Amino acid sequence: MKLVRHVEEGPHPGVELGEFLTDGAHFPHSPAVGGSLEYRPDRPGALPSTLVTVDAFVPHECDGWSYVVDALRHGLEEALAHQEHGDGRSALKGAPPPASGHTGADTGPPPARSP
Repeated sequence: MKLVRHVEEGPHPGVELGEFLTDGAHFPHSPAVGGSLEYRPDRPGALPSTLVTVDAFVPHECDGWSYVVDALRHGLEEALAHQEHGDGRSALKGAPPPASGHTGADTGPPPARSP
């Protein structure tokens, strides 16, 4: 279930696209649309606004947060494993920390952005 953060009058593109992929194109690699909750104003000529969309649950081996954390951890470990220090020791095998007060990052203000 997804709560629509920016509610606008008219059909919701996520619902329309999902219905097309599910019912029209029979695309198997997209979750099926379960439905939507709409607000229908009591004004002449007003269009309904989608408030909530519901898609079919697609089981996976992990959730999105776990996937991102694992990918970042793996990438950092790989980067550290390939970083060699002056004495030849790998960063993952007890290399000394950087000198105090120096993190290696530029601490100045961000560059100016053009309009």
